[in-house]
This record gives sequence, C-alpha cells and structure tokens, in this order.
Amino acid sequence: MSENYIVIPDEDRKKAKSFFERAASLVSAGQYEYAFTMFESGLKLDPEAVEAHQAFRDAALRRKAGGGKKIGMLDAMKYPTKSKDDRTSMINAEHLLAFDPGDTGNMLAFLEAAYRAGCYDSVLWMGQILGKANNELAKPDYAKFERLRDHYAKLGHWTLAVEVCQRMLQMRPDDMDLKNDLKNLSANEAMDKGKYHKSYRESVRDMNKQSDLLQEERDVLNEDYTAKVAREAEADLKTNPNDPSKIGKYVDALKKIGTPDAIEKAATILQGAYERTGAFRFRLLLIDLRLIDLRNQERLLRAKAAGKDATPEGLQEYKAFKQAQNEEELALYEEVSQQYPTESKYKYEVALRMVALGRYTDAIPLLQNSVNDPKLRVRATLELGKTFLAAEFPDEAADTLKGLSETYPTLQSGDETAKEIMYSLGRALEEKKDKVEALKAYSMVVKWDFVYRDTQARMKRLRSSESN
Repeated sequence: MSENYIVIPDEDRKKAKSFFERAASLVSAGQYEYAFTMFESGLKLDPEAVEAHQAFRDAALRRKAGGGKKIGMLDAMKYPTKSKDDRTSMINAEHLLAFDPGDTGNMLAFLEAAYRAGCYDSVLWMGQILGKANNELAKPDYAKFERLRDHYAKLGHWTLAVEVCQRMLQMRPDDMDLKNDLKNLSANEAMDKGKYHKSYRESVRDMNKQSDLLQEERDVLNEDYTAKVAREAEADLKTNPNDPSKIGKYVDALKKIGTPDAIEKAATILQGAYERTGAFRFRLLLIDLRLIDLRNQERLLRAKAAGKDATPEGLQEYKAFKQAQNEEELALYEEVSQQYPTESKYKYEVALRMVALGRYTDAIPLLQNSVNDPKLRVRATLELGKTFLAAEFPDEAADTLKGLSETYPTLQSGDETAKEIMYSLGRALEEKKDKVEALKAYSMVVKWDFVYRDTQARMKRLRSSESN
C-alpha cells in the first residue's frame, strides 16, 4: 500500500525544520497568524512532518481559545482545496482549518489531498482527528465516516477501518451491505493481526538501515532470503493448516519467490484450503492470484506486440490472448459477484469485461446498478455513457454524459477523468449530428490537452463539414 509514498529529501527536511522552529517562537509570543505562515512554508518542503502538523494545530486551537475569528469568505477563496497540485491542496485545507479547527469538511479535504499526494503519515494523523470530531457532532456525518474508512482500507490499516465501519453500523444497523463490508474488513484484519504498523517515514528509514527488511521490500529479492522466509512460513503453517493468517503469510512468501513453481504451489495451497474449509476467502485469494497472472501475461505480450521487433504474428497473438483474458476474467468476476451479490464493485468488473467482449446490452443494466454506489458513481456513469454509445444509443449516451459533466466536482480542473467525460460527450453529440455542441465539448478538451486522442482531427472534420 506504500508504493506511492513520498520520500522527502534530507535537505528539504532540514530547511523545513528552521521554519518550524521560527513558528514555535512566534506561537510563544502570541503571533499566531505569522506563525501559521511559517508552519505552511515548512510544510510545503516537508509535508510529512507530523509533529509540525500537530504543533500547527495546537497553535490554531490556542488562537481560537483566545478569541481568534474565522477566516472571511472572500479570503477563504484564495485557498482552494481542490487545486491541480495535491500538496498545495493539502496545505490550503490546513490553512483554512487553522482559522476554524473544528471544520470537519476541511479535515476531510486535508486527508484526501494528503492521500493523493502520497503523504500517508499525514493521512493517519488527520484521520484520528476527523474521526473524533465527526463522532462528537450532534449528528455525525455518515459520508465522512465512509470516506475515512475507505482511506484506512486503502492504506491497509484494517483495524482502524474496522473501528470506523463499526461506528457506521451503529448509525445504520439494518444495512446489509455495510455488514458485509465489516465482514470483509474484519477478514483482512485477521490476516493482518499482530502486524505492527510503524509510520511510513520510519519504515522507509528502517529499509535503509536493515538489510533483511530491505531485501524483503525489493522488487527482485535474494533467492536464499526468500526461500528462507518461505520455509519458515511453511513450517508455521503446518502447526495450523487452516489458519487464514498463516496461509496468507506462506502464499505471500511464495508470490515473492515468483517462479512458476512457487505460484503453482500457492494456488494448490489455496485450493486445498478452500476445499477443506469451504471458506470463500481462500477461493477469492486464488482468483486474485489468477487475475495477477493474466495481467502479467497481458503486459508481456503487449510489450512484445508493440516493441521494435514486433511482427504481425505477435500482434495477432496478443489480440487472441486479450480475447481469452476478457472471457476468463468475466467468468471469475461473475463467480465472485454471485458469492457477494450486494457488492457493486464486482458487478462493475463483470460489466467492464462484457463491454470488452462487445456484450453491450448485457453490460448496461449492471452499469446502471453500479451508478447507485457512491464509490463507483463517476466511473460507472462514464462507462455507462460510453457503452450506450457503443450500443448505438447516442441520445441516451449524450444525456448520461451531459449529466455527469454537470455534476463531476472537478470538471473545470481538466483532470484525466474530466477530459474523458468531455471527449466521450463530444463523440455522443457527434453521433447525434449535434455539431455545435460536439465542437463545444471537444473545444474544452483541447484547451486542457491539445494532443488528447484524436480530438483535433474530429474538430477539423466538423468545422470543415460546417463550411461546406
């Protein structure tokens, strides 16, 4: 979960420290707002300085206790929390929070921007503050708990995710989907039980100091070392062959060895555990193993088909494999979806494979179902619009994509999703023969990204047809 974690250079950390020291002296003198500027200058250099974040918050609380006023609306607009630079968004949210330390909206904005920026220690720091603040409200915000839970899960902090999910269940005790979420999180927690979670910064530091841990985290591990880990995990598994955590540890060790024999052995172990216990968690791990294998094969064949030594035969081989991959993945996701019928994410994966196989009319109802899931809404709505278009329903495609363009919160930022929404809308409008509106949609795309797909060619063709 830490592959996108940012590592701050020592030089920047040293520079940041001087700002933090200056901020501390200003706080002592009661010059809070000047201190805020110093904290923010330092955090721009070292956004993972959790102690500085806490000192910044302590200063904000002291200012509030002394009668400090909230920031004005017009001044607040100077600090957007959804800018193109995630680190800037994070610091801006913290600035706004300094003037209103109890604002859970800015707490969440900080947390989400910190996650996107790879500042995972900062996410965990703010997560505790947000969870407590939201819980203490007269009417806690369920959606904020949900987003907090999801971020904990993405970081692999299963115990924290379980705690938040349990609080959500207190708010909605009859929600069967939520009960299923809690069951899945608890299963991950059980697999993770006993693991000590250091801060990400400490983990990086340890990786630089401890050769064993360094070897464990490398992409290509020393054969003797991984074999030793696998042997130890295998011996541990023999003491209790049905223990999920021991099975998971041994399977992970075999995956790190990575040889075909090791992967086959991992698959055999999972299949055996599934047959003995009937617990679908083992079947799910086996399916994940197969999906990884298929994606690895696809990547190798794609590189071969597109490389300097590419041949027509290689391209044909890749196309044939891609077809077979989609068919097999469809069957696997359908199996999982039948086991977890309330999990929209699996129906969504089924729908994507159906689309890849040209089964548009089968995919559309599943995508419509996925749109109702807040976590999938944007992506599922985009895919639904594109699938309507592929199924030759341009009016429905245009309506769907137009609605998405009006509700997508960061459309004006021109991010990758925004570009895909407007490009797809342009395609649908073009099919509807609505040239004027199609050109408007394409125009937005080229203003963001002049070389995006074939947008230029489509605009030129439309303008040429208008002049004729």
